[in-house]
Amino acid sequence: MKMKPQSHIQSLINLLSNKNNIVIEKDKRTISFERLTVSVCFILHKGNIAAFRPDDQLLMRYASAPIIIGINEFIDFNHQFIIQANGEIAYELIPLEEVMKRVESLNLWENLSYILMYNMKLMVNDHSKAVGRGTYEIIRSSIIELMAQTDDIKTKINACDYIQSRTNISRSRIMSILKDLKEGGYIDIEKGRLININQLPLKY
Repeated sequence: MKMKPQSHIQSLINLLSNKNNIVIEKDKRTISFERLTVSVCFILHKGNIAAFRPDDQLLMRYASAPIIIGINEFIDFNHQFIIQANGEIAYELIPLEEVMKRVESLNLWENLSYILMYNMKLMVNDHSKAVGRGTYEIIRSSIIELMAQTDDIKTKINACDYIQSRTNISRSRIMSILKDLKEGGYIDIEKGRLININQLPLKY
């Protein structure tokens, strides 16, 4: 599987960014874009974030710097996401129109195409994990997804909280399945934090 196109993301950020516009935000602070009058792109220079769906607070995903979100004229980023800092972060907002003009003038289409392909891969992965799946299969996918997060994220979030925020499955059901998986030796959990996956059964 292709990994995050780090070099393409960083190259694009380097050519778009103005260090005077970088903002430092504290842990747990929420950043909303709904009141902005122009569409913007969000650049994360440092740290980790959680992106939530505004209407129901469903966790869309965690992400680590460097990332660029919002380079899409067909998706209204301002109303699609609420960002929450997971630890101290450094970020920057750039009007989408300005970003597209600079991509055109500096011929940054290759960098942009890799970023868009990566974002599409993430969307397809999310879709395949949720559509037509049973409760256990969704929880199983969420456990694997959590295990793949950076240590900074894994050590800060409770496994049950993560799964519930990603799926809206009832807390009691999630806790019951996690308890059975732990007792069966399939996963290692300490103080609610996922430590290791030994071997997850396909069926529950």
